[in-house]
Amino acid sequence: MFEVPTGSTLTLTDCTGNGQIIRDSSFSNGSGVYVNGGTLNLYSGQITKSTGQQGTVSNKNNYGGGVYVNNGGTFNMYGGFITGNSANYGGGVYVKSGTFNMYGGTIKENTSSEGYGSGFGGAGVYVEASGNFIMKNDASVTANRIEYGSTAGAGVYVN
Repeated sequence: MFEVPTGSTLTLTDCTGNGQIIRDSSFSNGSGVYVNGGTLNLYSGQITKSTGQQGTVSNKNNYGGGVYVNNGGTFNMYGGFITGNSANYGGGVYVKSGTFNMYGGTIKENTSSEGYGSGFGGAGVYVEASGNFIMKNDASVTANRIEYGSTAGAGVYVN
């Protein structure tokens, strides 16, 4: 969908009505937005129906259905929705390395399900040890679900 590399900023705003980022069904994997060292600002709109980045050949798990934050990237969410995404780790948002500032908006109805290995979860948000998650104001993480094989964190899981 979108990749935001180091030194770049993607701002999504005033995306109402049909303002959605939806994974093309012909692609088998991919996050709605891959924040690869850059900055994503989400003010409105929706990131939906994505299944995350696939790991290596030996690691077939998917990470970050809606948004994947890596390489010291920053995701600032002021509004909008991240909904209807799925991945083994972080159905809505996966923070491997970087910061997710959630000041508003809603993360809902995302799923985390069984994959290869153990410790799956974080259907709403999954944060690794080298990641940061700051939630303030009227932000909400609700109605996300872990499915068979997932172990914890239907809403938020901090590893």
